[in-house]
Amino acid sequence: MGRTYQVTAINLQCQSLGETDRLLTILSPERGLQRVVAPGARKPRSPLAGLTGMLTVNRLELRVGRSLDRIAQATLLQTHQHLAQDYTRWVVAQYFTELVLGQALANATQGDLYDTFQALLAELPHLSPTDPWELLVRGLWQLLTLAGWQPQVRLCCLTGQPVLPYQRLGFSIPLGGLVRLPLPPDVPPCRVLSPEQVELLQALAVSPSQPLPAGTPWRSLEPLLRGYAEYHLERPIRSASLLYSTITPASSAGS
Repeated sequence: MGRTYQVTAINLQCQSLGETDRLLTILSPERGLQRVVAPGARKPRSPLAGLTGMLTVNRLELRVGRSLDRIAQATLLQTHQHLAQDYTRWVVAQYFTELVLGQALANATQGDLYDTFQALLAELPHLSPTDPWELLVRGLWQLLTLAGWQPQVRLCCLTGQPVLPYQRLGFSIPLGGLVRLPLPPDVPPCRVLSPEQVELLQALAVSPSQPLPAGTPWRSLEPLLRGYAEYHLERPIRSASLLYSTITPASSAGS
């Protein structure tokens, strides 16, 4: 008998393996990102058949294997099947899943990332199908911070001097945050920001969960922070295109 151990894990990805198995990518607070085999999970009567769905949380007993560990026993703790009943909420869940997959570490304690991801998923049942932007931006900021990628929004990335919303400012992805304008000739162009956008970025840096007034430009910051995340992840967040194909600017608030 091989050595076994237990983890509490959420399923991030699932694919077929061989004739009857499934290969799961899971995130646990104890061991971070792992790929494990769910043996026989594609058989209709398998006890694992209903436990391998996306975003399902299980208590797993894993048996150590030569290359991949295998599920010996599993106890269902939580599902997020209700998210599949609304397309926008499900796409937002996939959006956060992509971010988590891109930054999670293998064989490392990931309690903060696991808890943050679970907290974001818990917010989704309350999400407006036509206005997901506040949760997206807040979630992006929290996940960027956990990864150590929080943009610099208090100081100019070129001069190191404090910046204020009424100043003429831009956001440079390669430089890592806010810069005073105009830029020197040898610095690549950046996106010019409004005072309201700068105020929002600085408010998020103080507390990503603090309440903000109506009219806050959440939607306008999503592409900016997504581009910044993609720069660090070195991959696109594919769920974003699905989200924008569903929600038109006319139906979206907070822009």
